[in-house]
Amino acid sequence: MRFPDARILIFAKAPLAGYAKTRLIPHLGEQGTAALAAELIHRTVRRIAAARLAPIELWCAPDRRHPLFAELSRGDPLTLHRQCDGDLGARMHHALQDATRRGGRAKILLGCDVPAMESAAVADAILALEGATDAVLGPVEDGGYWLIGLNRPDPRLFEGVAWSTPGVAEETRRRLRQQGLGWKELPLAWDLDDGDDLRRYQRLRESAGPEYARGRPAGG
Repeated sequence: MRFPDARILIFAKAPLAGYAKTRLIPHLGEQGTAALAAELIHRTVRRIAAARLAPIELWCAPDRRHPLFAELSRGDPLTLHRQCDGDLGARMHHALQDATRRGGRAKILLGCDVPAMESAAVADAILALEGATDAVLGPVEDGGYWLIGLNRPDPRLFEGVAWSTPGVAEETRRRLRQQGLGWKELPLAWDLDDGDDLRRYQRLRESAGPEYARGRPAGG
C-alpha cells in the first residue's frame, strides 16, 4: 500500500430502484437506473482497491445493509460506514471529521459518478496533500466536483452550499481562498447525471468492453 496513513472515503447511495441516479429514470426506468448505479459503485471501488493506494472506507446511504455493500466489503479491503443525516455538505464533513479522529493525514472523499475515473488521479491528490497543499479539488464539467481532499476538515467549506448547482466548485474555491488555504486542482472530468451523459457513458462502455464494470481500464 503506497499511502497507509491516508484515507480514501467513497460516497455511495444504495442502488435501490427510485433512490439512486433518479434523473436517469426517464431514460432507463427505475430498475435500469438502479442497475447502472450498482455498476458505477462496483467499478469505482474495484478500481480504487486494485491500485492499493490507501485504506478505503465506503460511506453508504441510507445505511450499510444493501447486498452490494456487503459483497464489496468481502471482496476488497474496505470498511463500511453509514452516512449521517443532513444535506450533502453535512454528510461529507461528518465523514471527513470521523476519518480524522481515527488517524491519518490526507483524506480523499470522492463519489461514484465519474465513469472515466482512474486511480492515478486519486494518487495525485494524495501526493499533493502529503506535500505542502492544504486541499485538492476534482472539478467536473457541470460546475460541481467529484473529489475533495483535505488534511484537516473545515465545516466552512460545506455549510450552506447550494449542492447540485453549477456554482458548487467555484463557491468552494472562493471559500478556500477566504480561509487562506492553497489547493491543487485535478484535470476537469465529467460525471453521469443526465441523458447526454448517459449516451457518453454508453459509448465509453462499448469501447472498453466487458472488463469496464470490473474496474479495469479500456484495453485490459
